[in-house]
Order: sequence, then C-alpha cells, then structure tokens
Amino acid sequence: MPQNPRFCATATCPVVYFDADIIFTESEIVVAVHAKHPDVDSVPVCYCFEYTPASIRVEINRCGKATAFATITAEVKAGHCACEVRNPKGDCCLGDVFKTEQRLMSELVPAAR
Repeated sequence: MPQNPRFCATATCPVVYFDADIIFTESEIVVAVHAKHPDVDSVPVCYCFEYTPASIRVEINRCGKATAFATITAEVKAGHCACEVRNPKGDCCLGDVFKTEQRLMSELVPAAR
C-alpha cells in the first residue's frame, strides 16, 4: 500500500489509490468502488452493512420508502461502523447512501418527484 495513499474517485480513471511512487488500480482492489460506479446496482454503497443500490431499490418497491440511511445512522451512532477501514474512500458512506436513496426514490416513486 502507498505510504500516504490518496483516493481517486474519478469514474473514468482506473486508479483507486496512489502516492508519489505507487498506484493501485481497480483490478487490484478486492471490492468494487462505489465512488467510481455509483449507478451499478451490485456495487456496495455501504460496505459495513452491505447495502447496494439494488437492495435499496427492493426496499423502495416493497415499502414505498427507503430506510438504509436511517438504519445506518443508528448503527453509526451506536459505534457499529468501520467506514474508515471498509469503505474504499476511507470515510463515512452516509452521504453516498443519502444520494442513492434520493435518486432511487425519484426514479421509483412518482410522488417523490
């Protein structure tokens, strides 16, 4: 791993981590990177609790709403997350989860538009 890794979220760039001497590309990373593939249903949006756009979509279709953001927020408050380690970005996923829920709600629930 690079000594002081930086993260590249640019979707068109294959590099995920880099520093002055070393790069790691998507093909070398164990998990798919949501920041690079936010619209791919199978790529985790939450790496700690395994939410994907597909699982959020199923919930919206079944219940008419999404609860991933609220559920994850409660888990974070309880100290049950490890975003700094599990999320390739190295930080909290809640912003990405919120955006994903909003996007999917606008696509799936006409009243949300």
